[in-house]
Amino acid sequence: RMVRQGDRKYRVFFIEDVTTLRQAERSLSGESRAGIHSRDPQMLRAIELIEQVAQSDASVLIQGESGTGKGMLARLLHDSSLRARKPLVEVNCAAIPENLWEAEFFGAAKGAYTGAVGDRIGRFAAADGGTLFLDEISELSKPHQAKLLKVLEEQSFEPIGSMKTRKVDVRGVAATNQGLKAAVERGDFRADLFYRLNVIPVHVPPLRERRSDIILLAEYFLAKFGGRNARKLGSQVKHLLLDYPWPGNVRELRNIMEYTSICATGNEVELADLPQDFVERVQKNQIGQGQASAGPLDEERDALINLLQKHANNRSAVARELGIDRVTLWRRMTRLGLSNVSEV
Repeated sequence: RMVRQGDRKYRVFFIEDVTTLRQAERSLSGESRAGIHSRDPQMLRAIELIEQVAQSDASVLIQGESGTGKGMLARLLHDSSLRARKPLVEVNCAAIPENLWEAEFFGAAKGAYTGAVGDRIGRFAAADGGTLFLDEISELSKPHQAKLLKVLEEQSFEPIGSMKTRKVDVRGVAATNQGLKAAVERGDFRADLFYRLNVIPVHVPPLRERRSDIILLAEYFLAKFGGRNARKLGSQVKHLLLDYPWPGNVRELRNIMEYTSICATGNEVELADLPQDFVERVQKNQIGQGQASAGPLDEERDALINLLQKHANNRSAVARELGIDRVTLWRRMTRLGLSNVSEV
């Protein structure tokens, strides 16, 4: 407002910190943050922790099952940080061949190896000033874990075939669908790298533990894919969705709703509008629950067995339906005691 003092005018500004108020509003309303829709207290705490630590340069380790939204939290962290104007470079550690790992991460000078016709920029150089998101960090081999730790600590490296040290300023954010602490205890993951990454641990709960989000997300995806022709969920469909353990988490729910938005004919989604194999899986799961009380792991195991039976043990087909890769499916089968199932 304007204030007059004698012949002079002054403009007075009032500044109020509304951070706490905004956090409370999000907790009550389930407001979307960077495309993350949730009213679940666990998920909201994870989002608030991400926003709280975004302004620092501390390393963050995001742990949760495949399809829960770890990548979206990593993007929220970057977008909320002071590095938002710089690149966010995402890399799936499980998808890089062993013999190309160093070239992918550190780059290579011209002529460093056969086919290197020019200088190649690595992921660390591409992320300079920004954030490097290391997804499926648990899949790194022990030698590569040591090299990664050295670069994260020193913020410098030498590209392959070059004697010149390259300095970078990179924030490391990692994600895994495995318990890294247990991997450290087994000797599969370096303890020093674990503690370097685990400065700020963030746990992302699976969808089966976020029951208040199932209908919220289903309706959001219907609206997203349906546009002006978005349909509503019928009561039977809502009960069906709530009775399913969702082994593929939010990614699986998204795929089901995309199918439904295309194939439904009426204004309200009915059971006949859902993929019939999905309806059968849920109904079988309901019958099993009526016979015995199963825990979350039992439910996840039964759902995966049904998928394997549906696809005649074709793991590639199962992985495609769940929206995950074969390596992630194999790890899940091992955790659930299904690794001895023969593939056709």
